Amino acid sequence: MAWYKIVSQFTGKVLSVPNFSVQDGTQIEQRTDNGGTNQHWQFVSVGDGLFKIVSAASGKVLDVPNGDPNDGVIIQQCTDNGGANQHWKFIWVNSNSITFKIVSQATGKVLDVPDFAIENGVKIQQSSDTGGSNQYWQLIPVS
Repeated sequence: MAWYKIVSQFTGKVLSVPNFSVQDGTQIEQRTDNGGTNQHWQFVSVGDGLFKIVSAASGKVLDVPNGDPNDGVIIQQCTDNGGANQHWKFIWVNSNSITFKIVSQATGKVLDVPDFAIENGVKIQQSSDTGGSNQYWQLIPVS
């Protein structure tokens, strides 16, 4: 299976597992691309157009803690439990685009860079869909 970088359209930074952590509950952040496996992700179909997003470094999946539906909840990595809080769908931003919104099955919220922050280490949250470029992502194959 292929591996990808998940790149913020707004910042150009990638989703990253801090310090190559293998711990459940590690919060996902944005960081400048370093080519590390902590920034490489695989998409595993679970059916109905939904995917698990799996870290190459840890083998853990992107997770909305406890399926919490609130805006501002920080996305973490966790052991795969098959829950809807670990299933994601990709929605094209528009038909001429290679850009997606990444939507939680459990909450209907999208992955979001808070407040259009550009710094390394900013934690990725879920938020209601505002249509902002801080909620748009590109999938870049790892060669």
